[in-house]
Amino acid sequence: CAQAVPALANGLHLADLMTMDVGEAPPRYEDPPEATLVFALLAPTLLALDVLLCVTVCRRSEPSPACNLSDIAGTAWCSSPETQCAGSDLNKRRQLKLFAWRLAVFLWMLGIVTAEWIERPVWKIVFFFTCWNYHWQLLFWGCAALASAGHLFSKPGGRLYDFMGQRFCSVVVTLFEVSLPMSFLVSLLLWGVLAPAAVKAGAGYKVFNFWSFNQHAINTVCLLVEFCMNRLLVGWRHLWIVLAWAGAYCAATWIQHYFTKFWPYFFLELNWAAFFWYPILIPIHAALYAGAVAASKYKARRLDLCSAGEELRGGARDALRHLPML
Repeated sequence: CAQAVPALANGLHLADLMTMDVGEAPPRYEDPPEATLVFALLAPTLLALDVLLCVTVCRRSEPSPACNLSDIAGTAWCSSPETQCAGSDLNKRRQLKLFAWRLAVFLWMLGIVTAEWIERPVWKIVFFFTCWNYHWQLLFWGCAALASAGHLFSKPGGRLYDFMGQRFCSVVVTLFEVSLPMSFLVSLLLWGVLAPAAVKAGAGYKVFNFWSFNQHAINTVCLLVEFCMNRLLVGWRHLWIVLAWAGAYCAATWIQHYFTKFWPYFFLELNWAAFFWYPILIPIHAALYAGAVAASKYKARRLDLCSAGEELRGGARDALRHLPML
């Protein structure tokens, strides 16, 4: 479906895309005469907006302390008063269930990614933001499962336990902070923008298929379940990573378009409409991230992960320092 909407925007008939062979190269779209001027004006403007937003947010955020494997591997229910002992059997069973959940999702997504690289042409994977985020989420699930395994099956001083130090835990938290809002962003763009256009054009089968359901629905539900089960919280401090990740995709899209003349999404085309679409995408990213922060505040109050009146400003690890000991 992702290539159907750009085709309509460029006046091509959907039959051209429906009859494309699996290994065929992506369609090529000629740039409008104003493309160079739009790029010259748009690129520095977007960079300035991103920097301004990130600086404003980071100046209001506090430094984030380190987290440990107990924070990553613990469940939301481990904070109950009767199970705060780190060695309790009930806590271990809960942490084991969380590990099994993470491992199952990781293996499922790994199978999807493997099948996709085998069955689909490379350009349908590397050109689309959906696949970028799906691979990012796969990395999170793998690291989260590894952290749970390290906490459950290794002892302090062991090789695996020592490997999962402060830096590794920080990576897991950061991967989660980006995965959650970006999954909702990609899903909303597909089902709210691209899917209606594809259905109207008679290409609904390009949306309602095995790949779309896995990369725009099932993965989002899994991350939502993970958010409800774990003790991790999303804070403002890592908003810049979300914007940098989206900016890196935009830059990669511009570079690949220079060589292929292909736009994966119609709202990324460099025409006069870009001055409408691109500035809108930045607040959309920020709004979804703000939603994740607000949900984290509610989660923290509801589950007593931190004091109810405290601002959750320092990022996920800033909130984690208030977690009760497992």
